[in-house]
Formats: sequence, C-alpha cells, structure tokens
Amino acid sequence: MEHELIPYKTMPTWTATTLPEPFQKMHNTKVGTWAHLTILEGALTFYELDEEGNVLAEHLFTKESEIPFVEPQAWHCVSPASDDLKCYLTFYCTPEDYFAKKYDLTRTHSEVIEATPKFPKGKVLDLGSGEGRNSLY
Repeated sequence: MEHELIPYKTMPTWTATTLPEPFQKMHNTKVGTWAHLTILEGALTFYELDEEGNVLAEHLFTKESEIPFVEPQAWHCVSPASDDLKCYLTFYCTPEDYFAKKYDLTRTHSEVIEATPKFPKGKVLDLGSGEGRNSLY
C-alpha cells in the first residue's frame, strides 16, 4: 500500500447474528477512509460491487485469510458464511486526516499539510482562524 495509514476507530466484535444490517447491504467507505476486517472465528463472505450493486468479485475470508484493506469509496457488502462468525472492523486514514476523523473536526489545512515535511514530527500545530479550526498534525 502506498499510503501510511493509522487506525482511528475500531468497531465492536460482531457475530453472525449481530453483524449490523447496513454492512450486509451495499455501502462504501467515506472519502479518505480505508477499512480492514479482522476475522476471529468462522467465515465471512465479502462482495466487491459496482455502483449499480452488481457483484464484481466474491471472497470467502477466515481468520487464516490475508484480508486486504477496503479502499475509500469502494462499493461492497458482507454476509456471514458460518454460524460461528466473530469479526470486527477497523477504520484507517492518513496521518493528516487522523484528528478530523477521530474527533470529527475539520480537516487540517492544506498549507499545513504541505509544510509539515519541512518540520520535525510532532512540531506542527494548526490553530487556524475564523471558524476556530483546532486540528493537530
């Protein structure tokens, strides 16, 4: 993967009976959000979809599977493939989007993102102006 990704949200562990219905229907991840599924037990079927909901590919994942990241805005859905399914989902983003995604803030200003490589890590603070941007980066 070409992006440096960091986790910002992990969903609770689901079973075959508690896997949320919206995840079992056609959906996609948000702009700038990658998703990674972890299977603890059992099996899950992952469907790659096109914009009309047609199945492009079908994958059966188990805890032994090397499960790829779901790219931002990729259409997909999942369904339990065994009664003993236990899994969870983790959402990832790039470092410049971390505080915006984790704490529901506005995105770090593009000029701060552009200037960041010129400074040591942890030494950039975007305080912003006007509407009160307060994202750290």
